[in-house]
Amino acid sequence: MMTKSSGQSDDENTKSKISDAAKVAARDFWVERNRFRALELIEKTISDHGNHEKCFSHHELQGDIFYYQAMNTDDTDLKCVYLFASVDAYSMATLLYPYAMSSFPGYARSMIKLGDQLRIKKFYKKAVSKAKRGLLVTLPQGMSVEVFYFGKIKTELEKLYHLATEKMQAPVTVSDHTDCKMHILDNHVHTSEPKFSARPKYVDEILADMICWTVEHYKSTGIYEDVMPKGDKIVSWIFDCPEIGQDFVSQMAKGVHNRELWLAALRIVRCVVRKMERYYDKRHMMVTYEKMLNEAKTICDREDSRKNENQRSTYESVLRMKCEELVGKQDDDTKCFLTVVRDVFQRKSSPSFEVLEDKEECISKRSTTVPNDDVKKSLSTLKKSLKEKFPLIDSKILRNKSTYKKLIDVFPKLSAVEYRLVVLPFVKKFLQDKLKKMMKTNSSSVAAGGSAERKPKKRHLSNEG
Repeated sequence: MMTKSSGQSDDENTKSKISDAAKVAARDFWVERNRFRALELIEKTISDHGNHEKCFSHHELQGDIFYYQAMNTDDTDLKCVYLFASVDAYSMATLLYPYAMSSFPGYARSMIKLGDQLRIKKFYKKAVSKAKRGLLVTLPQGMSVEVFYFGKIKTELEKLYHLATEKMQAPVTVSDHTDCKMHILDNHVHTSEPKFSARPKYVDEILADMICWTVEHYKSTGIYEDVMPKGDKIVSWIFDCPEIGQDFVSQMAKGVHNRELWLAALRIVRCVVRKMERYYDKRHMMVTYEKMLNEAKTICDREDSRKNENQRSTYESVLRMKCEELVGKQDDDTKCFLTVVRDVFQRKSSPSFEVLEDKEECISKRSTTVPNDDVKKSLSTLKKSLKEKFPLIDSKILRNKSTYKKLIDVFPKLSAVEYRLVVLPFVKKFLQDKLKKMMKTNSSSVAAGGSAERKPKKRHLSNEG
């Protein structure tokens, strides 16, 4: 049986392993500039301990690496894929650890870049929101963080906040877009936009398409286009080969696997899966809310059905009595029923799904009275609003499934290896050796031929003597 002390010891060991791995990965990337090795270690740690609070530093560093990749590629689609991956990484870091200060400006910075790439103002709005949240963070007493570092982060957040605000208010112009950007906007944003939704709701689909485009770009074509079958060019091509050593072989193997893009796509798939879980949870809450809304209506209708009017109670009174009966219970239906009654009494126009913190204060001890007509109207309004929400959540679920399938279908292509890129340097090396041997043989033959031509002349002279 595991004791409390042994459990604490295991947790401390886990924290130590995660922290040590984060230091090694950070050194690999920032000092040695070996992002491949850093990503490998980060991905392994996230795979083993991804939801542990201490893992925030790994998500944060992965966000930094993907942002670095985005800034170092000219391909628009690939840039957006890396930016989206960095956004999810920074978001996960702040979700696991609210004081992951570097992730707030990282998220805002990536969102601003996405807004610049796709000309969608919603991204600037998200950047403003994240920067504002970061500026509101106050460190708990006793937390050891350098004052200079904390102040530097706050200053950067203020700059990003003002920059995103300016961009959000500026008019959007698309005249300077590249063909690729126009294709994305025209074919995957504008034409897909339904009446009720904003463009960013279709970002996942755009993203999946971007990755498919990008994968096609990574097909290595024309590897032998510059190779001539004869003459000096073939010789130059053969000798244009790097020194083949262990480091070269290792880097070549990593490069042909599209590893960074593969991990960025994996990051995005994880984000899509989390969204799917949230959508299903939301729909489950909506179904439960509808059920409890009908329950509340049934309780009210029961009072109307009493033949003796003197025995009838107000809707408010019977709903309060039912809530008092349920206080103390912790099942989902109970919590939802209390929320429904609260929404009815507050005459809300749309359902709210948050759990009440203090059930008695919110419902049982309210001093204001709610007339029967207001209760009826509120029940009807909430039911109508909820009914309108079901098609929207269902469309999100279906779209999310479609996006997930697209992304999953891309993984075999991302995992494919272009073996010609691996073999080519070794082929050149082989041809170099062959060519050198031929040259050496030819050189020896020429030398031997020269001496053979001279020897007969000597014999001729001696014979004449």
